[in-house]
Amino acid sequence: MTGPHAFDLEARAAAFSPHLQALLGYEIWPPFMGHVTAHPPRRTLESGWTPPIARA
Repeated sequence: MTGPHAFDLEARAAAFSPHLQALLGYEIWPPFMGHVTAHPPRRTLESGWTPPIARA
């Protein structure tokens, strides 16, 4: 996204409380369906983390 209203969602979400991150979808509960990389979504908020699919 570009323009005057562009922002890095993951950078902003990383600054939120864990509860707010969960409300935004960065937390999963059983049965753990729908996440392609097989890693918890909150892991994407860690600096320097690259999904396994992008490392190949």
